[in-house]
Amino acid sequence: MSYLAKRLLLALLLALAWMILTRQVNLEGLILGYLLGIMMVWLLFRGRELEISPAGFLTQLIATVIYAAVLIRDIAISGVDVFLRILGFRPIQPGIVRVNIQDYNESIAALTAHGITITPGQLAVDFDDEAHVYVHCLDISSAATIDEQQTRRLKYLRRMLNLHGR
Repeated sequence: MSYLAKRLLLALLLALAWMILTRQVNLEGLILGYLLGIMMVWLLFRGRELEISPAGFLTQLIATVIYAAVLIRDIAISGVDVFLRILGFRPIQPGIVRVNIQDYNESIAALTAHGITITPGQLAVDFDDEAHVYVHCLDISSAATIDEQQTRRLKYLRRMLNLHGR
């Protein structure tokens, strides 16, 4: 499959996801989703080969769906936790922890920061040159699970980006 065809196919899949998520199952939704998909593919894979193979595509798709489900679950659980802290049922003990990214690839680092920051109660605040991200937590005692969460996140990110085995 050619370089351009891979990008256009991925953009089409993103457009279909856009239509489903926004409940705009019409021509306008497809066009808008396709344009957004093309922009996302261009931004994420600018200057490097998009690694989609027919054999690995299903694995990448399944990893993406699982990653999204895990992320949604983490967001819901953390949202409830933050809500309880705001109401005063749980204490707020803020702090900053260093998390090992475990694989310094620009895409993995960016998606790691996104996965951390989108979760309520945590915020990626800085990176260093040694493959670490610094995370501000509302509850420093919950920081013990951040490395475990990163290991799980990395497993799915490698499969999503077709980087497993590297």
